[in-house]
Amino acid sequence: MALLVALPLGYTKIMGRLAGGPEPAPVAAEQADLITVDKAQRRMQLWRDGQVLGEYRIALGAAGDAGHKQREGDERTPEGRYLIDWRNPRSMAYLSLHISYPNARDEAAAAARDEAP
Repeated sequence: MALLVALPLGYTKIMGRLAGGPEPAPVAAEQADLITVDKAQRRMQLWRDGQVLGEYRIALGAAGDAGHKQREGDERTPEGRYLIDWRNPRSMAYLSLHISYPNARDEAAAAARDEAP
């Protein structure tokens, strides 16, 4: 199981143009401190203090679970540790979350391949 938050950047760029539902008000006692994603099973689990708060079906990029994202446009979903850096309130998906991809490790790997992440 990969530790990640998954919806590819291209998805938020394209699908985020349509208005979504209202943003839910955060409740501190119910906020997750970790999100895990099983790409093969298309399942996401929200955790807090080592306990599962909820489990959800998810959508991935067109390449699905074909491995770690290498570069923009490869339609793969990143694998690794990322932060949720913003929520797209205008997405047609109920909860479209953006992650901090690329991280330093992704940038170093791209530099080693002489590519942009």
